[in-house]
Amino acid sequence: MLNTNEFEILEPENFSPCATCIMQRPYPRLGKGHIFKCVQNPSKQDIKQGIYKPRLTLIQRPCRVTKQRIINLKIELSAPKFMKGNNFDELQDSDFELFCALLSMKLEYMGIRTGKEILANAAVSSVHYSKNFVLNDHLRCRHVLDGLNKINSFSRLDATEKDYRNQGHMIKWHANSYEICLYDKIKDLQQARISAKRAVEKDQYSQTAHLDNFLESQVQVLRIEIRLNKVKIKRLFSELGINSIFTLRNIFSSSISKQIIMYFWKKITGSDNLLCLLQSNIDNRQEYIDSLQVSYPKLKPKELMSIMGTSIALQSFGEAGFRATFPQSQQRSVRRLIDQAKTYQPNGNPRWIATKQIEEKLLRFEPTRLENCIRK
Repeated sequence: MLNTNEFEILEPENFSPCATCIMQRPYPRLGKGHIFKCVQNPSKQDIKQGIYKPRLTLIQRPCRVTKQRIINLKIELSAPKFMKGNNFDELQDSDFELFCALLSMKLEYMGIRTGKEILANAAVSSVHYSKNFVLNDHLRCRHVLDGLNKINSFSRLDATEKDYRNQGHMIKWHANSYEICLYDKIKDLQQARISAKRAVEKDQYSQTAHLDNFLESQVQVLRIEIRLNKVKIKRLFSELGINSIFTLRNIFSSSISKQIIMYFWKKITGSDNLLCLLQSNIDNRQEYIDSLQVSYPKLKPKELMSIMGTSIALQSFGEAGFRATFPQSQQRSVRRLIDQAKTYQPNGNPRWIATKQIEEKLLRFEPTRLENCIRK
């Protein structure tokens, strides 16, 4: 967000309605929230040609102190799409200076003049931290998303709403000040090609050209997005001990992104092995028991059957459903059953191993590259 003295409107006619109306008297009547907006979004021609542009909003409002009308510029964009044309490629801290320089040039092309240092120190009112995971070991995005859907994470997330869509395309937790979304990125790109309204992600037009290559290589890419508004940013940064200067320069940080995503991943999974339990393949019961015996030869038959029964129940109707089956007086026994099943799972199961790889990739936090998503 830029203040009045931090930018100059060169081409007011690029906005809708024309920004001339907020630049000179008589000013338009303020609408809801005591503001008046002029917007500049990517044109149909831009979308057709796959040209990515920021979304610009000029906001006229009365100053809280002087009560005179002032104009702010709100800039919305995906940094990877802006610089790379896609968000499979992830940016690094070293890209920041070039990002600011390119953004300053693009804004002037769109009719707004400002400097790269002004942009670097601009206030941030909302940020989406994200990470792509290229899955392997026969793990599909729907396996992970289905497992997350069965975990009772509402109390840990303080969420008010959960959305699980299209049998494993996307899962989303929503709260008043933030949103967590995990989705199958290739499936979402397919939905975007049919209609932009079907997709989870906005402005996919700049990267749909890669879809055929993704489908041919049969790659699985899971994406996590943590969407924070300014209220949550302040609270979370304070809780995690992060520098609370909310400018673009400070927010544009891979270390902060890692901290935020790790924080919410642990909130979702509960920092235990329940997600891995839900990924165990128990379709073949005899093979499952045999794998348990090989992995844990000291387990007794009664314990083996208890672990398998609990695992089947948890995979069938989830943690919350399993707990709700028993009265409050038996919840301690239920907790022991779940803990036992989490502790003893076949270590050789490829889906179990691959799920653990998500946490390992989070710890390494290496930037994903588009070429890594397209297997030759």
